[in-house]
Amino acid sequence: MAKIMVLDDEEQWIELVRDKLSGLGHDVRTTTDCLDALGKIKADRPDLVIIDLRMPINGAIMLQTLREDCPDIPVVMHTVFSGYRHDSSLHGMAGFAVKNPDLTELVSVVECVLAKGRTEASPV
Repeated sequence: MAKIMVLDDEEQWIELVRDKLSGLGHDVRTTTDCLDALGKIKADRPDLVIIDLRMPINGAIMLQTLREDCPDIPVVMHTVFSGYRHDSSLHGMAGFAVKNPDLTELVSVVECVLAKGRTEASPV
């Protein structure tokens, strides 16, 4: 399946997301640190990055950095704050999911973004 990087400052949340996405067959890498994430992303490019919005380094800043450094990697913003779904500061995200322990929305968004990427990469 896909190689996914999950960046969140809450270790328990990372474990929940990693277990869910790994269970669906994805290769999931995780980190709680933005600088570590950038290094890992540049060293071994993932197919998708999931970023928490509220962290010591704001997720919107990480999104902007990734849009500049790795514009072809889709980014899904993942947060408890549903009001950010249409926030203009998150321009360039491929998807948005509100945090919920059942992870239904996140899984749906991830699969949709990955399917879109596969379709765009397919020869015509």
